[in-house]
Amino acid sequence: MTMPGDDLAVRVHLAGFSRHELPFHYVDQRDGLTSYLFRLQTEGCAKALVGGRIRRIEPGDLLLYKPGDPYELDISGEGDGEGGVQGVCGHVISGDYYVYCSGTWLDEWWKERDRPGVARIPLDDRLTAVWRQVGLEQFAADARSREIASHLLKTLCLMIDRMAEVIGSLPTAVHSFIPYRMRAYIDERMTTHFSIKEVADHVGLSESRAMALFTKTFGKPMKQYAMDARLNLARNRIAYEDMALDAVAQLCGFQHYTHFYRVFRRQFGQSPSEFRREHR
Repeated sequence: MTMPGDDLAVRVHLAGFSRHELPFHYVDQRDGLTSYLFRLQTEGCAKALVGGRIRRIEPGDLLLYKPGDPYELDISGEGDGEGGVQGVCGHVISGDYYVYCSGTWLDEWWKERDRPGVARIPLDDRLTAVWRQVGLEQFAADARSREIASHLLKTLCLMIDRMAEVIGSLPTAVHSFIPYRMRAYIDERMTTHFSIKEVADHVGLSESRAMALFTKTFGKPMKQYAMDARLNLARNRIAYEDMALDAVAQLCGFQHYTHFYRVFRRQFGQSPSEFRREHR
């Protein structure tokens, strides 16, 4: 009998979070890796073999290896600390998310674009949350969990691609982290009041610089981003819940129903009640 997950286009072999507080050195002794390996540095530093040479790896560095690539990782903290960060007790500190995986879907995903051995990406909470869940599902080891881990890994890959597309349009890599921090700050306060100044202060920028960088990255101003998110949340609640329309407006951050009615109609071309009737 074939169980769900026994024939997957993506297989997660090993995934999780690794935190080193002692020196660590690993060299893959085989003729290259037998699966894909993705590794995201989240704290401290390390050294890794990338493109035929040992490179310093810092928080936000994503390592991408394909089957057949050689792999070496060094967390030593020797010399000037280039290999790690010394903890309060003198221990080396290095933290990373990792996943070993294989499958036909990954083969096709890898071929879609040039995959650099190392890329700097934002340490986005949503990305690390998905990565963490991949590890938890893989650890469970039953067929259903393996299937869930497979789908989550696909999501992870697509999120990486989306970040790469956004970062590639920015003038400098250093700015790539800041818009995502602003967006996360707004997402957490989407249904409450926030000011541009609060967002700018959160990332240490002036209001004008914060607004310009956010708009360049996401294609819309902060307030419009928040408004669109509130309206999309309201639209889903109206379509799938029986809650009164004025209650939906309140829960989605609109203090007055008349204002909600006006912006909803302008956005979707229907009043909230018309939208509900059409989608029931």
